Amino acid sequence: MRPRILLATVLGIALGTTNASAAVSQVTELWPSEFGSRPSALTIFNNELYFVAGESLSSAGLWKTDGTDVTRVGKVHRNMPPDKLEVFQDELYYAGYEEATGIELWKTDGTQAVRLTDMNLGTGHFRPYSFVAQNDTLYFTANDGTSGWELWKYDGADTVQVADLYPGPDGSELYPLIPFRGELYFGADDGVTGRELWKTDGTNMVQVADLNPGEGSSSPEFFRVFNEELYFNASEGGENPRLWKTDGISTVPVADILVTGLDDSVVLDGELYFAADDNEANWELWKTDGTETVMVADINPGYGDSRPTGFTIFHDEVYFVASDNDSGYELWKTDGTETVRVTDIYPGRRSAFDFPAEKLSFTIFHDELYFVADDGVTGFELWKTDGTDVFRLSDINPDGHGVYDGVGLTVFNDEIYFMATDGTAGCELWKYAVPEPGTIFLLLAALATSAVYGLVRRSRS
Repeated sequence: MRPRILLATVLGIALGTTNASAAVSQVTELWPSEFGSRPSALTIFNNELYFVAGESLSSAGLWKTDGTDVTRVGKVHRNMPPDKLEVFQDELYYAGYEEATGIELWKTDGTQAVRLTDMNLGTGHFRPYSFVAQNDTLYFTANDGTSGWELWKYDGADTVQVADLYPGPDGSELYPLIPFRGELYFGADDGVTGRELWKTDGTNMVQVADLNPGEGSSSPEFFRVFNEELYFNASEGGENPRLWKTDGISTVPVADILVTGLDDSVVLDGELYFAADDNEANWELWKTDGTETVMVADINPGYGDSRPTGFTIFHDEVYFVASDNDSGYELWKTDGTETVRVTDIYPGRRSAFDFPAEKLSFTIFHDELYFVADDGVTGFELWKTDGTDVFRLSDINPDGHGVYDGVGLTVFNDEIYFMATDGTAGCELWKYAVPEPGTIFLLLAALATSAVYGLVRRSRS
């Protein structure tokens, strides 16, 4: 490479416009194969990063790393791994597995893993799920093999069922568990009134509202606590779902719009931003202060949907992914009045973001917004923006997609951890560290000297 081209390349790295390969590295390769270990449930505990990862087609484990060394802590089920790791009373709780007892409640202090239950006797799977720690109690849903999926709790000593809301083997299938005003709220089916809104203080279960009276279900979902009230989507009397709110006693409608992903919503200047459909403009960007609910922008006018998602607050603005049809799913932002596309990373109608995605990850790190996107040339890689300019930070897999967004971007020890593949190894745990400025300047100085030396040699020849 000629000096001027090499100098331009390093200048590009310094400005963040090309592959900063020195800043990304693979932490470990736990399963040497085309599949890789596919790490998930990344959780920080006791100054270490814990995660779930596969070891083979039939085995998976709970692992931890300090950023350099990687240690196996426990075993989990290969095909039914934990959805979440929960820190409770200075220990880490998870759904662990051994062949003799199936999937049960386990905990670890980072040194040894201990099984706490065998509630689904024998090899049956108790499978604790959706952990929530509240009021010195760990709550979760599980199946003891007799009463189906119900609510359970653990206080550090005993594991007991809170209630058998739907008697029999079917279970009430309550979810999700939302902490609100010292109680847990959830949607559940008691076998009589259909799937409705319920709450518990850990002892008693109370139905908050039967919005669709009789055996029909209002199917409450997409919960979000805002202004000391709980917002959710539900259907009244078999009608189209709309936005509701409750203070735990009174439950009232907020707006006649279909809301999706309230759990993805954000609050800016006392207003809640979310995606909704009013049956006129289709799926667009909306906001509410609890009294007045308005559309913020019709990004894709007419019969099209912009389907905004991935809401994140950054520099006092709401950032999200949406499509205006001309540019596909790209990065947008709004201050509540003006809504603009930040950039068109993948030019044309193709999308820079994998939509619909299992999880769009936006992470603030060193006062910049990091995310995973595809520019149509390098595949899905790590990117960042300062709110004005957008930079690609990696090209981990030169022959395809490098970074996978489903497990998120986790900041740990001043680095970002994520799942990626270089095209040789499968999907493994990788990390990104901000390059030291001094390193960039030394490289630039060396390249400048090399360029000058080359010019002098040619002038003497």
